[in-house]
Amino acid sequence: MSLEQAISAIGPGPLTEDALRLHIFPLFSNTLAAPGIYLANHSLGRPLNQTEDDLREGFHRWQTKLGDAWGAWIEEEQAHRWRLAQLIGATRLDCIIPKTSAGQGLRTILNALSGVPRVVATTEEFDSIDVILKQYAAVGRISLQLVTCHAPDGSIDLSELMRKIDDGVDLVVISQVMFMNGQVVSGLDLTMQSGSSPSTLPP
Repeated sequence: MSLEQAISAIGPGPLTEDALRLHIFPLFSNTLAAPGIYLANHSLGRPLNQTEDDLREGFHRWQTKLGDAWGAWIEEEQAHRWRLAQLIGATRLDCIIPKTSAGQGLRTILNALSGVPRVVATTEEFDSIDVILKQYAAVGRISLQLVTCHAPDGSIDLSELMRKIDDGVDLVVISQVMFMNGQVVSGLDLTMQSGSSPSTLPP
């Protein structure tokens, strides 16, 4: 069963563990067969069983078509961008600029900003994002302010972040899902609309 078929089979309504076990878990059966509980969900998260076949297909085109493989590769890249656009509600595929990592995307944006841009980020960002921001700040490429978004009761509090934005910034870096505990930062679209509309990068 393909990923599209599996998701369609779940149907509408609340997502349940039984539905995941029946329709989604089989798509990851190769890695789920390993003992233990694997919690990483980033660049080295569990690959779909289909991933190996997809990579083999791309490599086979390279072996058999050589330079002519680019046509099929670009077609698939465009399809990938369109699927991502649909996932986040974008209306055009050119809104999606694929990068090999969030870090590469962040460096691309930072390098495109002129002068010494004012950047505000949270202290809860993924390690690679945090390292890049601090290194750019250390060499004087950006002016960096870090704020904590976790309230004492464990909830997400964006009030300090909003104060920094209202003071004037050029770029806001904040994750929509905090990688340390999986908390979802809700209402980001409404929050940003009430601020000064700086550039944003949700890793």
